[in-house]
Amino acid sequence: MAEPLSVWEDGVCLATSRDASRCMTIVATMALSKAISAPELKKVLLRDAMCHVRMRSRVVVGKGGRHCFEELPDPAAALNSMVHEVSVGNGTHAELQTLQEGMLMKEWRPELPHWEVYIVKVASPSATDDFQGAAIFRLNHALGDGHALLQILLSLTQDTQGGGSGGG
Repeated sequence: MAEPLSVWEDGVCLATSRDASRCMTIVATMALSKAISAPELKKVLLRDAMCHVRMRSRVVVGKGGRHCFEELPDPAAALNSMVHEVSVGNGTHAELQTLQEGMLMKEWRPELPHWEVYIVKVASPSATDDFQGAAIFRLNHALGDGHALLQILLSLTQDTQGGGSGGG
């Protein structure tokens, strides 16, 4: 099994798997200064991620054995299997990295799009820390290049008043 690569910078960690059977899985972690619930995140994902065809499509084997995308009949229902909640002790970088490394080695479920989100709840947050949890996105590189995937992730950080750090 290949060793994952990961780099932490300013509260965001990107990790990739070199294992070809995982088709270049990318794991991006966003630190949250305010906790978010699964229903809240699903609403944002439906509005800002599922508007992209590849984000609401699964990978299938087409003619001649080539892989292609097939749009899901009910993307909103698929989100129930794609958004997960996990809990960690103090939310240290080591705890988050352990979660990431496990995600890099998971097989993709063929009936779902090749991305998912883990909402990380911190069981014992520090009173002096702004860190209240994280959102870990697990994505298949086949969904897009790094720039396209980053734009989608940044769009999720934009609030309804147009604030936040996201872009179009």
